[in-house]
Amino acid sequence: MPCSALPGTAFAEASPTFTLVYLSGFGILKPDKYMKNTNPPKTAAGGIRQRVQEKPLGTLFLVRDFLDISTADTIVRTLARLTQEGILRRVGHGIYESPRVNALLGKPVPPHPDEVAAAMARRVGAQIVPAEAQIANALHLTTQVPAKSIYRTNSGKVRRAKVGNHTIELRPATARNFPKNQSESVIQGLRFVGEGNITEEMVDQLRRTLGSEQKAALLHKLPDAPAWMHPVLRRVVEDEGVA
Repeated sequence: MPCSALPGTAFAEASPTFTLVYLSGFGILKPDKYMKNTNPPKTAAGGIRQRVQEKPLGTLFLVRDFLDISTADTIVRTLARLTQEGILRRVGHGIYESPRVNALLGKPVPPHPDEVAAAMARRVGAQIVPAEAQIANALHLTTQVPAKSIYRTNSGKVRRAKVGNHTIELRPATARNFPKNQSESVIQGLRFVGEGNITEEMVDQLRRTLGSEQKAALLHKLPDAPAWMHPVLRRVVEDEGVA
């Protein structure tokens, strides 16, 4: 899975289907067109089955992905039947996957937490961003791996899913905890590390990670950062001559 160091925002939008791609380290949903049916099925259930089988293994599906074919009740029954047949696997409330299998071990490969979180958000039309601990980890400001994957959401309800032994959780966020751009994500990551814990190695890591435009944008966000963070951010951008 491609993944760069700097996290971005994952957007969940209402649309028939999506392909999950990775930008700035976290999932962003992009519209995707269905493959053209050369032999259109004769029943709604057949159309749902065909659409599932046309998509790559590992694709996550929601009921809304088939609403152009049939009613919600028919879709739910068909997805349940495909799950019983092993064509699909249920990975969360209303979320199904065409499972990938590890060829060496012969066991299903669980979907990445980012993919499941993005599907959870898309199901309710919400937006998500990684929580502070994950941002800090993605920026290499900490080697601590969160015990569960937590995402901030603009939805007003906590939502959880479990893939194997791993918990994925969407938590409502205040405006302060919902970064809208990469600069705000850096501030969130540093906030997680905390005052007095920022080392020169972390500053050097951010210097290497951020490009010139990102550093300029970070300096522009300086007034929004806590006072203790100002000297840190200035050291991050000083090599660009923008401090």
